[in-house]
Amino acid sequence: YLLLEIAASKIAPLSENHAARKRMLCILVAMAAVLIVWFGSDDTIQSWFFMMLPLLGLVMLEALCERTVELPSLYGTFARRGKLWRLAGRFLYPGWATGIVFITMLAALMFIVPWLISLKRVTGINFSSSDIEKAFLIIPLIYTAILAPVAALLWFPRVKQPLWIYLLIQLLFVLLYMVAAIVAESPGITKDGAYPWLALFPSCALMALMDHDTKEMVSFYTLITLPVCGVILAYLYYRMIKEFRVIARFEKASME
Repeated sequence: YLLLEIAASKIAPLSENHAARKRMLCILVAMAAVLIVWFGSDDTIQSWFFMMLPLLGLVMLEALCERTVELPSLYGTFARRGKLWRLAGRFLYPGWATGIVFITMLAALMFIVPWLISLKRVTGINFSSSDIEKAFLIIPLIYTAILAPVAALLWFPRVKQPLWIYLLIQLLFVLLYMVAAIVAESPGITKDGAYPWLALFPSCALMALMDHDTKEMVSFYTLITLPVCGVILAYLYYRMIKEFRVIARFEKASME
């Protein structure tokens, strides 16, 4: 059904809100994943994630690369039903701003999964201070790495294929990390000396930590990369609030 909705949204007129159906389905999938992690076996958990993550990823990409639809009639279905429906519209309307809210909700559900796996398998969990520090760094890095290309896309509102630009930006981050990895293998260069400059790029820092997570690197990225994440997210939230004001005007117009 989710695949059919994805396909239908490609040919549907702008007045049809297929984003709402796709996003609600994804939230249901994420909620099901949480239940399966708790009640299912390891094989069931792995099968579910391998099957569903590509679909979730596709809807997330589309949500971040959509433009706000400048058509008041699209917002009337939610706007006329009261404040709760208008609030729901803040993550169910098509557009990158509502997409950020949608992905934040999805991320909150997905971040529950590792905690549930640990709780299910271990009695009396006792995380070390280094584990807590690393989690404090990794979680915002993942979140920011997903959203960061949107900040660049906002500077080019007339781009016809924002999805491809998003993917190219992420590819650029991969190439930057590959350069650092090649430098790290050069004679006389240590990994601790090759990776620090990636701290300015959350996606690159995330890849570096997945490959080489010394205590010194975690501390350095915590000091440098977390403020960078804060700046990127603050800019996105500022632009998102401005976009919500535009959406509010369309909602008001739809009720006139």
